[in-house]
Amino acid sequence: MTTNSALEKNIFPLDLSSQSFVEPKRVAMILFGSWALALFAQLTIYLPFSPVPITGQTLGVLLIGALLGARGGTYCVASYLLQGALGFPFFAGAAGGVAHLLGPTGGYLVGFIFAAATVGWFFEQKKAKSTFQMALVFTLGQGIVFAVGLVVLSFWTGWSKVLTMGLIPFIPGAIIKIIFAVLMVSSILTLNQKREK
Repeated sequence: MTTNSALEKNIFPLDLSSQSFVEPKRVAMILFGSWALALFAQLTIYLPFSPVPITGQTLGVLLIGALLGARGGTYCVASYLLQGALGFPFFAGAAGGVAHLLGPTGGYLVGFIFAAATVGWFFEQKKAKSTFQMALVFTLGQGIVFAVGLVVLSFWTGWSKVLTMGLIPFIPGAIIKIIFAVLMVSSILTLNQKREK
């Protein structure tokens, strides 16, 4: 069973809470994370019956929360959204502009901030030590994205269609992303543990 003992020793490579990080490096990590999230957003599958595409963004958000913590994850995702709102082609389909934050998918984008902060908090509090706990935390993060996204989407689709257009088709992909997130974070932690031996 994998534990995050590396994180407990404060040697996690992207741990922005460490006092050993000078400010420029923290800023660089946040920007790098936002650009990585922009790349995840380009992994896109459009659905003919929904304005919401399937993307790799949520996987990126879960990883960012786990790696950067609550504060770093929040800053990173907020930076991503700001750059996208300013017109950089950071959203799904290399799109940009504030209209995407105000449209039917805007709730999912805003939900990324809360998801990253929540996932980051659990990792900082050492409440995601086992593989099972990681899966639960990532599931919670994914659930937050869905919850905020569905509320906003309902203004366009109505509550009668919101689940079929914004939730049910995305559940299989969400499960896959959670599994990938667990595997990737577990692998990073294992490498850290080996490096310390």
